[in-house]
Amino acid sequence: MRVLYVVPYSPFRQHDHAANEMLPQLVSSLATKVELHVYAPGPFTPEELRRSQSIGCELIEGLPPPRRRLLDRLGKRPFWQNAEWSKATRSSVSDTIHHLRPDIVHGDYLQVGDSICHFPSSVLGMHDSSTQVTRRLWETSSAPLRVYRYAEYLRTKRLEAQVLRRVAVPIAISPPVLDAILPVNNHAILIRPGVDIPRHSWRPTTRWPPLLLFAGAMWREANASAAKHLIRNVMPIVWRSQPDVILRVAGARPDPELLGLASKHVEITGSVPSLDEEMLVASACIAFTLVGGGLLFKAVRPMALGCPVILNRSVALALGVGAKHGALADTPPEIAAAALRLLADSRLSAQIGQEARRYISSAYSWDRALQSYLSVYESISER
Repeated sequence: MRVLYVVPYSPFRQHDHAANEMLPQLVSSLATKVELHVYAPGPFTPEELRRSQSIGCELIEGLPPPRRRLLDRLGKRPFWQNAEWSKATRSSVSDTIHHLRPDIVHGDYLQVGDSICHFPSSVLGMHDSSTQVTRRLWETSSAPLRVYRYAEYLRTKRLEAQVLRRVAVPIAISPPVLDAILPVNNHAILIRPGVDIPRHSWRPTTRWPPLLLFAGAMWREANASAAKHLIRNVMPIVWRSQPDVILRVAGARPDPELLGLASKHVEITGSVPSLDEEMLVASACIAFTLVGGGLLFKAVRPMALGCPVILNRSVALALGVGAKHGALADTPPEIAAAALRLLADSRLSAQIGQEARRYISSAYSWDRALQSYLSVYESISER
C-alpha cells in the first residue's frame, strides 16, 4: 500500500513544540508496514535525508514556510494557516498527489486539511478542535485584539467544517476532539497516539527548595497565558504556606511579558537541553491549560516518566485518566492545594506517578496505534 503522509513539520527535525513527541515514531512505525512517502516543508538537511533513508521512506521536499505578511491576515483563510501553509504549498501537494498516485493520503494537523480533503482516500489527524481554541482566544481577549480574533475564529470555523465534511476519515487523538468532530463527519474515529516510555523514571526528591515545573512551547499563546496565570494567581497562594517553593517555567521563546515575571522564586528558562531531565528533578509537574480540550503532551510526557502531575479536569478527560493518575484541579485555590499536598506527601506523589506511568504504557502503546492506523487505511481502501 502506497501512503503519502502530509505534515507541516518535518518528522526528522527537532521542533520547539509537541510535534517531537509524535511524528518521528509514527513515521518510523508506518514505514515498516507501508510504502511511505513523507511530504514536509524543506529545505532538508543531509541528516534528515539520511534518517528518512534509514527507515525506508521517501522524503518529498515541500516549500518552506512562507514569510509572514500583513496581507495574510486578510481574506477567507485563517492567518495561522497562511503563516505555515501557503497557497503555493497547497498547489505543490496537489501536484505530488497527482504524480505519486497514492492509495492513501494521510495528513496531520488542520493546516494541511484543505490540501488533501478532496482526495477520496484521505485521512486527517486532528490534534485539537481549532474552532474551539480560536473561540476561547476570542472570548478571553480584549479590544482591539478582540475584533481581529473574532474574525480569526469565524475563518477557522469555516475552514474546519469545510475540511471535516470532505475528508474520508478524520482521526481524533482525544475523546473531547472526537466529540467535536462527530457531528460534522460520522466516520471520525479515536486513535490515541503512541508514547515511548523512557527507561528512567521519577523518584521522590529531597531537594530544597521544592520545585514545581510547568513546561511547554512558550511561544504558543495558550502556554504563555497558562504560565502567567500560574505565576499571578496560583503561586501567591502556594507561597503563603510554603514561601520557598520555586516555579520553573521551561519552554522555547517566552515573550517579554512572561520574561518580566521572573523573580527569586520564578525561573523562566526558555529552551532547555532536555525537558525529561527537568521533569525528573521536579517535585511535581503542572499540566494546565486555559484554552482548548485536545491532548496535551506536556501532561503525557511527565506521566510516562512517572512524575506526579497536577491536571485540570479537561486535560484529564482528554487523556482518559482520573484522580489516581494525577491531582485534578481547575481553580487557583485547587491547583495550589494540590501542589501543597504533593509537596507534603512523597508517598502519595510516588503512587500517583507510578499509576500514571502504568496507564500511559498500556493505553498509549505504539503497537496499538499502528494497528489502528493500518485498519483505517484498509477500511478506506475497501470502500
